[in-house]
Amino acid sequence: MPFFLLAITILLSCASAAVTVTAPFLNYPNPFKTSDSKSGSAEGTYFAYALSEAANIEIRIYMMDGSLIWKRSYTSADSEGSAGYHEVYWDAHPDTGAITGTAPLLTRETVPNGILLSFLLSNGKVIAKNKITVFQ
Repeated sequence: MPFFLLAITILLSCASAAVTVTAPFLNYPNPFKTSDSKSGSAEGTYFAYALSEAANIEIRIYMMDGSLIWKRSYTSADSEGSAGYHEVYWDAHPDTGAITGTAPLLTRETVPNGILLSFLLSNGKVIAKNKITVFQ
C-alpha cells in the first residue's frame, strides 16, 4: 500500500465522529404562553433532543435582535449530555447571567411576546436550531 494511502487510512480511523442529533431539536408546547390567565403563573416549554453520543452541549435562546437571554451548559458526564433522548425545561424567564444586549429585558418577569431562536451546540458548534413562538 502506498504511504499516502496508509497515512490517510490512519488519519480517518483516528478521527472521532462529531456528535449528531438523532431526532429533531424541538420545543413543546410551541407556541407557548408566558403566563396562565387563570393562575397568573408562568408557563414554560421543554426542549427535546437526542444525541448520537455523549458530548458537552449547550442550549442557548436568543431574541431576534441577537441578544442572548438564556443558556444552559451540560457536560458529557451530566445526564443531559449523555447519548440518547433528553428534555430540558425552560420557564420563560430570562437568565440574568446570560443576558447580553438590551437592558430593559432585565426588568421583565418573563420574556416578551414574539419569535425567539434556540440553538443546540456541541463544543461551540451549532448542531441543531429551532424557532420558538411566545405569547401572553
